[in-house]
Amino acid sequence: MEDSDILLGEILRFDSLREKYADRRIKLRFNKNWYWSDEDGSCGWFDYVQEYRDSRGVEDSEFYKSIYSTYSDKTKRMQSNEIVFQFIEIGWNQWLFVDVRVIIDADGCIHDNGWIFAKAEYLTGYEPFLGRLIVGKPKDRGFYYVSNEIVDSIPVWEVTPQTFLEQSETFGGYEKVCMSYKELKYVMQMSEWWSALSNVYGVYVIADRATGKKYVGSAYGENGVAGRWNEYLNSGYDNDEKETGEYPNKKLKVLVKEKGLSYIQTNFQYALLEIFPKNETGRKKALERESYWKEILLTRGEFGYNDN
Repeated sequence: MEDSDILLGEILRFDSLREKYADRRIKLRFNKNWYWSDEDGSCGWFDYVQEYRDSRGVEDSEFYKSIYSTYSDKTKRMQSNEIVFQFIEIGWNQWLFVDVRVIIDADGCIHDNGWIFAKAEYLTGYEPFLGRLIVGKPKDRGFYYVSNEIVDSIPVWEVTPQTFLEQSETFGGYEKVCMSYKELKYVMQMSEWWSALSNVYGVYVIADRATGKKYVGSAYGENGVAGRWNEYLNSGYDNDEKETGEYPNKKLKVLVKEKGLSYIQTNFQYALLEIFPKNETGRKKALERESYWKEILLTRGEFGYNDN
């Protein structure tokens, strides 16, 4: 585990918590995005960051039912003698503290999709850290820890001035633009995001997280990157973005026709590769670099969605 001047057990005062709840153990649960598929052929990623944004504290949300789900295929995830601190991944080895509860009955509730999740009571006193506290975790692949030695020594990276949800409404820089369809849909409603993305031309990559295929495009219209991405949000592809002389980005159009816009909404991720000034030089550079990135990322042919 990496070093930090501040450890989780100290900042959250785990020793005091153990004295108060002598019959319970502390568990840290690290929730990582996971891939799902149904018998009807539908599939996609369960994105904890997006679900967290969508939940906005709503108790009966998919987010809270998921983080308190009890069973996996191999092991029981919750016990009735636990106090569970919940974290979600927001970056490489960056985990955001989002909830803490006392488990009352590990098998207490059944979701309408068949999930069993715990009946739990919210534990007060940690509100100043919710959505602000960011930690690291051990380098192993475990998703929960109960050993006092481990949970006490988790490194604390930061306690942010704003909550994560408040930060998401503020444009944080072009180099950090990488988000799911739902995240992009959310921030494009913010004037600060629209202004920033409409003021530049750019080259971007769209990734299908279900297949790994990618699409590289360039944006050099009146509203820059914002205008191009807004078309993707509306239809899954842009009718004005020509891949050949006959079809607009043909493979994306076919994908939407075959699988529906819901497939795009569930699986697509959007990121900026490069940005350029909104002038003729920037337009030419965007077109030039678009071709370069198609070669580098192998987005033509079977490995991607580019058609030329």
